[in-house]
Amino acid sequence: MQRRAPYLYASPGGVAYSEGALFAWGLGAGLFLPQGDLLLTAGGFVEHQLIRRSNPGAPVPRVHVDVLSGGAELRLGRARQRVFGYGVFRAGAELVFNAFPDSAGYARSSVLTSAGGGLLVALGRFVRVGGEVIGNATWFVHFADPSGDPPPVWGNLVARALIGFQY
Repeated sequence: MQRRAPYLYASPGGVAYSEGALFAWGLGAGLFLPQGDLLLTAGGFVEHQLIRRSNPGAPVPRVHVDVLSGGAELRLGRARQRVFGYGVFRAGAELVFNAFPDSAGYARSSVLTSAGGGLLVALGRFVRVGGEVIGNATWFVHFADPSGDPPPVWGNLVARALIGFQY
């Protein structure tokens, strides 16, 4: 991990979310940029989150939400020969698609900011595995919602595995 090299990863994951269940998966690519024991990765990501939430007492009792996001990500931390512990920071854009059981649903755009931490372990020369916990904050651009006005900021906590390759 202590050499300048491109990387590619896949990330299946789940979430702790106050109003429903979520599955998340993503892809990312970038560059490992070592400086002694410090390591910076700079790259990009795409992610899909599938959320099923309940709204007891609301005009629409169940909501299916798809969130597509993409943007830039940075990881900064301390690297040893086979282990990388880091903070992760992401910024990008999201499209949020809501589907309701008895209506057509709608889409809205938002801005995504994320921060968290993780650990990555080298398995041989090329394979990397690890995990991250990331808190996401979504800043909505529009506020019209058939099931009630959403808050201007919405958040969740995603725990995910990373399976990747460093070339």
